[in-house]
Amino acid sequence: MTASLIPCKRIRIIQENLGKKPRSVHYLLARKALFNIVDLGVKRLDLKYVVKHFENWRSHYQDKFIHMFDFEEDKHIFVKSVSRFDSEYKKKLKSRMRKMKDVSWCLKLEVTLDPKQFLGLYDEFIYLPRLWNSVNGWLKYKFGDLEFLRILEITKKGRPHLHILLIFHNDKWNKYFRSMSKRRNKANFDEFYYEFKDFVSRNGGGFVWVKPIHNKNLKLVNYVLKYVNKSINYENNLGYSALLFASNKRLFSVSRGLRVFGDPEKVKTNFRYVGLVSSNDLLTYCKEKNIPFGFSVHIESLEYKDYYEYSDLFGVKNV
Repeated sequence: MTASLIPCKRIRIIQENLGKKPRSVHYLLARKALFNIVDLGVKRLDLKYVVKHFENWRSHYQDKFIHMFDFEEDKHIFVKSVSRFDSEYKKKLKSRMRKMKDVSWCLKLEVTLDPKQFLGLYDEFIYLPRLWNSVNGWLKYKFGDLEFLRILEITKKGRPHLHILLIFHNDKWNKYFRSMSKRRNKANFDEFYYEFKDFVSRNGGGFVWVKPIHNKNLKLVNYVLKYVNKSINYENNLGYSALLFASNKRLFSVSRGLRVFGDPEKVKTNFRYVGLVSSNDLLTYCKEKNIPFGFSVHIESLEYKDYYEYSDLFGVKNV
């Protein structure tokens, strides 16, 4: 196959109206830095500016509370600022993943891209999900409905690739793949491997790996948290976390049929984002007013004088 650049639509426009909560300027700068990284298979990618803006973002949001206000009920709520790069996120994720512990996966796939075909690193983050959508459609065409867990991993050099766990609705295919190995049922394994490899290659992909899962008791929690730990321990692997941040890509995703187990229930509220406040300012106010201080702080029936005495805390601009 002759190497050719994969056409990707590169979005340069930064929207002015970003919704109720504006995106951080550090994120916008990190995304711009990612956009400017040239790849084409070079030995070393220059990630220093992406890492720099990620560190600035972490510093800005560290030890902060998110202030939200319900105008109808006149209620304030302050919630500790937690991102997917914090250890608190790992604890919540662990409890969600336990709900899927009984899923008996039958196949693990790994899909990469050929960096020589991509002008920039940003393009690889854009194209990889599109490649997975093609692979997902091909698998469903051949084997019927399926469920998946997809994990985005980033190499030490900074290039993204996918790990995918699969289980099929038709148990015939689950047994079929579990019975495969390079030694046992080698003909079936080779037939699937080369057909899969050819499909990925024709759709702009690179190397692939196929591994049947014989252990039905694969510990999903540990499997996912292995990659979560890489993003949380960002001091040892800043590039991994910084690229996840700048690309705005999820570390992992699950198919629709599994979301009922993994996703928390969404509750509609009237609270609107006000801004970030210092935890020290909030703690001082809570001590003075004898209000319990913790992961979240609820304040009702606020006195008018408090808006001015604690203007930074409640988002009031003194004129």
